[in-house]
Amino acid sequence: QWGPGSATVDTNLYRTAVNTLRTDSNWQVGGIGQEKYSAKTSDETRTNTTTYQDDSALAIPLDANSTYVIDGYLTYVTPSAATGIAFAFYYTGTSSMGSWTPDGESGSVSSDTGTIRRAVGGIQNQSSATGASGFALTATATPNPLAVKPYGVIRTTTAGTLRLCWTQVAANAT
Repeated sequence: QWGPGSATVDTNLYRTAVNTLRTDSNWQVGGIGQEKYSAKTSDETRTNTTTYQDDSALAIPLDANSTYVIDGYLTYVTPSAATGIAFAFYYTGTSSMGSWTPDGESGSVSSDTGTIRRAVGGIQNQSSATGASGFALTATATPNPLAVKPYGVIRTTTAGTLRLCWTQVAANAT
């Protein structure tokens, strides 16, 4: 029973089993504690391009009127010290608010130390990777592989897909 105990009972909420709450009236809760994830099963390359393209696997459909935390871990290889990777997120729904930080190595990096890029960027509402803008992570050395740990939040008002897109910072044939 909700309330101080002296009021008229309007909702009965009780436990029927481990991790199960039940009610005999109309009560709905959605989206709390649900996880949605996407995983890559193979490597993907970008050759001689500085145009953002969708990652072939990293896309997650999101529900309308919901809030999601973005928490990821990506490893990547750069072909040379001059070539980095730029990452961006965008949302295909018509309305959302979101931001993220790459938490990735950038600048002078040695075998196990370096600078972490932690600026905050927006998550654009758009239908494709065309025109995306994100964070360029470049290293002055190549202790490959490198890592980025994107973290952020998105609040949706319409259903859509959260997509990761990326490109080379400087075009390189490898």
